[in-house]
Amino acid sequence: MVTKLVSQLVLLGAVTLLPGQAITRVKLDSTAPEYRPTAGSEMAEPVSMEDYYFQVNQETGRARVVVEYMYPDQPAFGLNGGRGPLPSLKQIPGLKYDAESKEVVYDANGKRTVCAKLQPKRVLFWKSFYAAPTGSCTVSSSVVEKRKDNGWEISRVRTLDTYLEVRQETPAAR
Repeated sequence: MVTKLVSQLVLLGAVTLLPGQAITRVKLDSTAPEYRPTAGSEMAEPVSMEDYYFQVNQETGRARVVVEYMYPDQPAFGLNGGRGPLPSLKQIPGLKYDAESKEVVYDANGKRTVCAKLQPKRVLFWKSFYAAPTGSCTVSSSVVEKRKDNGWEISRVRTLDTYLEVRQETPAAR
């Protein structure tokens, strides 16, 4: 839990833009803003973004963003409360794995931003890699109320929307 809190605090601190930086915001997904656990009072609970990370397929050069969600009583209920909100696994245009530099990069509008660097990871005798974020690409979320028109009437629907935010240097900063 402490690790999750630290990553959320880092995420909040990363929202500040430095002079000469621009932000590109790419929508990743929309999910239900509430979850009804199958344990306890079975009342709907608010959903929030718990964590995010980058996944890499070294063979294909592809990268994606994984966003995990949680509800407040999930740690207490465990599996008795149900699986909980499913994670979002999103590949977006411009996000890729650069095998030569071993980096997850976001290429858009002629600008290249390093989102994560692959680091070796070892568990006993098993070797693996994980994508260590650089802080240039973060994920944010917010609850949004949308209007939905079914052709006859307009209703309002709430969703939890997640966005990849990429901090890029502007030409003036160079």
